[in-house]
Amino acid sequence: MLLEYCIVNNHSVQPYEYLSTEPLVDEKRKLLRFRNRSTTRTEDVRCPHCAGQVHICGNCTMQLPDMPIYPKTKQIAEMSCHRYRCLSCARTFGEQIPLKYPHTRITERAAAWIYSLLSHNLPIVTVQQITGIHWDTIRRIQKKLMKEAIVQRQQKLVRVGYKPKHLAVDEFAIHKGHKYATCVMDLDTGEVLWIGKGRTKGDFSLFFQEIDMKYLSGVEAVAMDMNASYNVLIHENLPHAQIVYDRYHLQAQF
Repeated sequence: MLLEYCIVNNHSVQPYEYLSTEPLVDEKRKLLRFRNRSTTRTEDVRCPHCAGQVHICGNCTMQLPDMPIYPKTKQIAEMSCHRYRCLSCARTFGEQIPLKYPHTRITERAAAWIYSLLSHNLPIVTVQQITGIHWDTIRRIQKKLMKEAIVQRQQKLVRVGYKPKHLAVDEFAIHKGHKYATCVMDLDTGEVLWIGKGRTKGDFSLFFQEIDMKYLSGVEAVAMDMNASYNVLIHENLPHAQIVYDRYHLQAQF
């Protein structure tokens, strides 16, 4: 790994250089110190807002939890970094830190560790107990994992030319008695095809606007409750599909 390579060989992570490893709290934590060697060079730094020239307006230290390499010992990478102020728009921003996972305060290696744990379907609470990293950070990595899984699944379905045959449409409560959402599901695979806020006819009509209708050309039947707005839209957009009302609502109405 890059971090161990820098420590063992005393190399730098541009523009940072490794300083030392120090034990903390009765050696239950290890602190890896890195220092920014650049102090005045700002020619290569540009404002992310207006691309103007900047100058260093301050210094700070950021501690990034890392995947431990010592048994029963947490590991933290401490990076000293600069803050810049734009000479044109006067906005301030921090410098990009190597080894830092984007939009979090952990190292890329810690993120890869969490990613591997989540890949084995471990819940966020369990991963938090194992790693000691905040659940919100783990949730962000889980979102990325889920997005990648969805893209891979969609690509696979496109390759095999899959089209759903049996759909189910239902509403569910987001905040009980106040806000609702509508869900469309493939009954054969169990996959959720679409979720939209609201349960009115106008809300459900977005499903037919946002999905490729060629993908639904093979739909044979749609299961739903006895919501009138649902069956009207199914008749309009999928006239070849049969509507199947669930038994519970039929019995309740009877």
